[in-house]
Amino acid sequence: MLPGYATPFAFYFFDSFSYITTVAFFLNRRKVYSATKTVVNLCTRITPRIYVGSKTIIFEILLLVASSLAILSIFIIFFFYQEWNLFLRILHAPYFVDEVTHTWIVVFSLVSIHTWSFCTCFISVLLCYNSFIAAGDLLKAYGSTIQDLTDRKSIIRSLELFGDVSNCVKRIDKALNSCVFFLFGTVVGNFFAAVSVLFSESRSYHTPVASVYVGLTLLGGMAIILVLTTGGNSVTNGMKLLKSMLLEGNRKIAGQSQEVISSFTLLSDCVRGSSLSVSGCEMFTINKRLALTIGGMIVTYSFLLFQLSGKPLTT
Repeated sequence: MLPGYATPFAFYFFDSFSYITTVAFFLNRRKVYSATKTVVNLCTRITPRIYVGSKTIIFEILLLVASSLAILSIFIIFFFYQEWNLFLRILHAPYFVDEVTHTWIVVFSLVSIHTWSFCTCFISVLLCYNSFIAAGDLLKAYGSTIQDLTDRKSIIRSLELFGDVSNCVKRIDKALNSCVFFLFGTVVGNFFAAVSVLFSESRSYHTPVASVYVGLTLLGGMAIILVLTTGGNSVTNGMKLLKSMLLEGNRKIAGQSQEVISSFTLLSDCVRGSSLSVSGCEMFTINKRLALTIGGMIVTYSFLLFQLSGKPLTT
């Protein structure tokens, strides 16, 4: 019985988190815009010719449009063609509304809700990924300036600049952390929906359309997790690069005066004492380890449904 309820629950879970993510982005839109603009401006100030963000943004937008159209097509075929007669039987129209018109309105609402959930998920992923890449580019741009530090004044300016860089990365994290938290909930709900359809005993879900949906959803979900964790990991890699640049700079400063060495030590302590990263409401850090955690969660959910479904293993 439980696997039968798993599919509607998973879709409600996915749609709910998708709309919460949309609301979170709407409420934080000014913070996101301001933080992203500040990062881009500071990157340009440090390295004027640097390219900030993803270099494949046009391809990503085209992929977003294609994915949205593919999902819309699947839902239209499933609801308006495959399940149309079923909806005509189970939906009872009010006495003053034509039965076909009432059914069409209800089915259209279902298709719109699910399609909107997928579209907002794709757009949110694109925005978060490019914001994380921009924060990582900022850290890399700043790291490239450490090699040129040779006197006390330049080190003091670099120390002040690091304060600005650190604040920019923290603003990106603060503006997006709640959105990212609910976005990961949306992606997990998307996985749950696909796995629930896969193990469902309903005949409606054992059709070519449902199989295509499951395949595309699982592939798309894995791609989304990989993209988000790669974007978050760029900030972590930026901090690692920054600390490695400090080691190289430390070798060059070794022969300088005590005043210069003291200033560089202060800069080094500030950089090493900061742990810049992006997170989901400070509950989890977005890096490649998170992909393994979510993968383990999906595998556990799949085995649970498999056990409850009572299907024997076949070879």
